[in-house]
Amino acid sequence: MIRKVLPCLALLVASLCRAQNLTDADLAGFRHLIASGDRTRVAEKADALLARAADQPDALLLLGQLLGGTGHLERAERAFSRAAVLVPESFPAHFNLGLTLYREQKFAEAAASLGRAAALDARSFEAHYLRGASLARTPEKMDAIRALRQAIALRPQHSQALALLGTLYLETRYPLDAADTLEQAARLNPSDAKLGLLLAEAQHASFEFDKALATAQELVARLPSSADVWFRSAYELETAGRFDDAEHALEKALALNPKHVPSQLALGRLQMRGGRIAEALQRFEAVVGSSPQNREARLELAKALLAQNETSRAIPVLLALAREAPTDPIPHVLLTQAYRAAGDAQASALERARYLELSRSRNEAGGMSGALSASKPRRFQP
Repeated sequence: MIRKVLPCLALLVASLCRAQNLTDADLAGFRHLIASGDRTRVAEKADALLARAADQPDALLLLGQLLGGTGHLERAERAFSRAAVLVPESFPAHFNLGLTLYREQKFAEAAASLGRAAALDARSFEAHYLRGASLARTPEKMDAIRALRQAIALRPQHSQALALLGTLYLETRYPLDAADTLEQAARLNPSDAKLGLLLAEAQHASFEFDKALATAQELVARLPSSADVWFRSAYELETAGRFDDAEHALEKALALNPKHVPSQLALGRLQMRGGRIAEALQRFEAVVGSSPQNREARLELAKALLAQNETSRAIPVLLALAREAPTDPIPHVLLTQAYRAAGDAQASALERARYLELSRSRNEAGGMSGALSASKPRRFQP
């Protein structure tokens, strides 16, 4: 009797397992439910289907794509993660999991999944590119650069990958590589003002000042309604010693955007340089009034106050700046001047000692390599 029952039980279990598997009809019904827009019911149904498809990698991949396409990212992540466990050699599982994690802004986890996908298919531009984009949002900038270089080796004319790589080169202080890469990106997308501005910045950081000025002036010719473009042009004109032209460019920027703080500060500095201290002071006061937390504006205000011999107003500003950034030597050198002008020799000496101590600490922290990189642009070593 027992021998007869056991085969029947085995058949029943197999039949039940088959009944639990997802069918085309199940998936069609789920698509219809998604189309209805009822997100609550979609979520409930998705949980049930994910449980039934727990051992069906193909069904999990399809469910993950449906869920990801409708914004149910956490459930899509569960589907792809389970598929990757079931089939560790599945490129689609690891890639889609990485893409979903990227969309969830889980960048370190996304990079790990996309790294596995790239290892499974080294010719996948998308895997390398998305891995680089994920790593770019983590502290692992060097790995991000390497991943993007692999992506660009597969698609040399991909403007987004070039732009991101160039930005990372600039961020990590490889301006020569940044300039080369951003120049390629700007050629592919000449209407992108941000790319042009980054290119000018990279050229400037590479000490290619003539090129930076030419790039900025080309941007002005093509995008004359951008305050940022006029500001960059002013910056390069000032570097070239063309102070009147720089001031004109800053006035153009402010005509386009009267609240453009970088232009306000730059114009104030030019006014200070030209001896128009009262004008500069008024400008810095206006910026600090509208942006009281702007550290650069407060520092420029303090300098203008000192130039106007208003030490009693400058000292509280500088003391606040020193408290907010205890390792910054600049407020202390200005306090040295302020206390000397106020006739307090002891306080001036203390601030000078503090300035020298902080400056020495900063130089030691940078080390010889830091000094070298500041004086000579570096190139990235793969």
